[in-house]
Amino acid sequence: MDAAEWLAQFDRIGEEYRAGRQAHWDRCAARGRPVVVARAAPVVLEVGRDWADDEPVTPKAAAGMASLAKACGWWPVRVVVSVAADPARGLLRVVTVRARRHDERVWAGWVNGAFDTGMYLAGGAPIERLGWARISGKRKVSLKQRGVLDVIEGIRGPRQWVEHFEAQEVARAVGLISAAFVVR
Repeated sequence: MDAAEWLAQFDRIGEEYRAGRQAHWDRCAARGRPVVVARAAPVVLEVGRDWADDEPVTPKAAAGMASLAKACGWWPVRVVVSVAADPARGLLRVVTVRARRHDERVWAGWVNGAFDTGMYLAGGAPIERLGWARISGKRKVSLKQRGVLDVIEGIRGPRQWVEHFEAQEVARAVGLISAAFVVR
């Protein structure tokens, strides 16, 4: 077979395919199937890229969270910046910060400069939704509204503190009992 015969064969196969496809759509139209119109969806304009330490990040809270996470031993810490166009909301600039420490994972997201959501996952536990408010200090916030920064710093709240003090008391009691039975 020479080149002209190959081209003629490819053209014939292409025509058969297009005729079969058109016949399929004609059969579907004859059955009266409704036409499905897809809903408008966001279009990603800039695929997420890692943030370099020397470039500014907006919002400043995202850069602060990344710096605090590195200082508290979370590694790796990733800041990803991306842009998308949403037909309903307009242009969206999304900044996400993700960090890992041992079996803990945390991430937080900002949309157009405003905190959107945060999530925390510890090995075996369900995913916990985080707010931006802190529970440390004098502010009264329920444990369901743990702040992202408190998670980064390892502050868990009153229940964790009670368990910690109970563990300290048990360890102290074991130490005293062990010392009492030492043979001299």
